[in-house]
Formats: sequence, structure tokens, C-alpha cells
Amino acid sequence: MILLAMVGGAEVAILIVLGFLALLIFFNLSMQATMAALQPQNRKMAPGLIWLNLIPIPFANAVFTLIYCVLLCGSINQQAGKNVAPTALAVLFPSIGIVYLAMTLMLESINYSSRGQVAGVSVFFFLGSLVCFILFWVQVVAARKALSAEARSSDDILDG
Repeated sequence: MILLAMVGGAEVAILIVLGFLALLIFFNLSMQATMAALQPQNRKMAPGLIWLNLIPIPFANAVFTLIYCVLLCGSINQQAGKNVAPTALAVLFPSIGIVYLAMTLMLESINYSSRGQVAGVSVFFFLGSLVCFILFWVQVVAARKALSAEARSSDDILDG
């Protein structure tokens, strides 16, 4: 609270944007590492393409993230031979993000009288997207760890 009192609104906004950018960079690194950990024949997309979601085009980066996440889950499940990756969350979290973007754009384009109601709905979709984003991220990392543990155990069986 004292820190917020010492800085102005612009500084707080910059800190929030930098925080989200750092979160997105760590997310991208994790998604790239997960795709790179898969066997090349199971990859449905190149690992480095996740960085295209940093292009600041409204809806384009959210749609690309949706596509990448669905393909990543499909690749993980293909390599595992079963459903270990959260495909439903891969569709849900970017979709909620797209709805959030739509609500934000609608908020900017409508008249001032109903602005508060739309802002509340927009915040709801933002928080929902953030929760699904974190859940998806955790589950993908868990799926990657499960695949690497499975690969190590099969290597031990082959060596023994």
C-alpha cells in the first residue's frame, strides 16, 4: 500500500504491464520447452512459433495462442498414446481471453451510461481467463514431467 501511495497511476499501470509481460515470457518459455521435449515426429508445430503470440494484434495473438495450445496438447497426447494433456483447458483459456478482448473493445465503443456494467463483465472474463491460463500452464508442465519420467523409466527397462 505504501508503494502504491508513493507512485502514480501511470507507474502502477507500467508495473502491471511489465508483470504480465514477464508472465507471458515465462509461459512462452515453458510451452516452447514442452514442444521441444517431444519427439520431432509427434510435434504438430515448431516449438519456437509460440513467440508469435507476442505480436500486438488484437484477437490475432489470442487466436494463435488457442491454435498453439490445442496443437501442443494434441502432440503431447500423441506421444503419450493417451490423454495426458489438458485439451479442454487448451480451448477454454484462450477462448475466454478472446471473449475478454471482445468485452474490452465493446467497452471502448459503447456509450458512457452502461460502461460500469460492461466493465464488470469484462473483469469477470479477464479473471476467468487468468485462472484458466494458470491451470493450463500447470497441467502442461505436469504432462511434460510425466512424459519425461515415462521416457526415463522405459530407458531404464531397455538398459536393464
